[in-house]
Amino acid sequence: MVIDKIAAVAEQTFQDRTWQEALPHLRLFAKIDEDLDKPYTSRQKAFWKTLAGGIFLVGLHNHAGEHEVYFHRIRGEHEHMYRAWLDWCELGSSHLNRDAETFGHAVMAASSCRQFILTEKGYIGWANEECKVGDEIVLMPGGLVPYILRPCTQGVSDDIKARLCTFIGDAYVHGVMDGQAWIESDEMKSIIILPRDYGDNDDDNDDD
Repeated sequence: MVIDKIAAVAEQTFQDRTWQEALPHLRLFAKIDEDLDKPYTSRQKAFWKTLAGGIFLVGLHNHAGEHEVYFHRIRGEHEHMYRAWLDWCELGSSHLNRDAETFGHAVMAASSCRQFILTEKGYIGWANEECKVGDEIVLMPGGLVPYILRPCTQGVSDDIKARLCTFIGDAYVHGVMDGQAWIESDEMKSIIILPRDYGDNDDDNDDD
């Protein structure tokens, strides 16, 4: 089920910079300071939670003394970690306190091999680095996260009842990770997933 489309992809040069340099550009790109009433009640909160991909890791020792890592969902009560990391970014210090380090690791994990995106409906998130404007954000039965598909029209036969798409990857789209955009429907559309290079390497016709 298509729930949205990618409207803009942040320039890779933003993410190649230090976070101190990149954050102002990403805030502008994501329209954080604009007076938008949808789809978030607070774009500021959505922004810092999106930076971390909605989760962070905590290492603990269990009753047997073994070290285990747990995923925790980021909530409003964890904003102090973002603030600590933001202070570290702005000061450019080489020293990280525990809160800043925890949030920084979450940001690194969320942004690795991904691009910051803005959707047509105003959502923000992280998607595969090969995504581009016009790619569709879809939910699939049994899927745990949203996925990015690219519709394919080249070589499509009218006899095929399913949609042909290439699979770009999964995504973090803040505000739809818990199925909020899912609409129950008795009629699900079939999708045929094609290789990413479909249609790119057609054999040239010989004139001999």
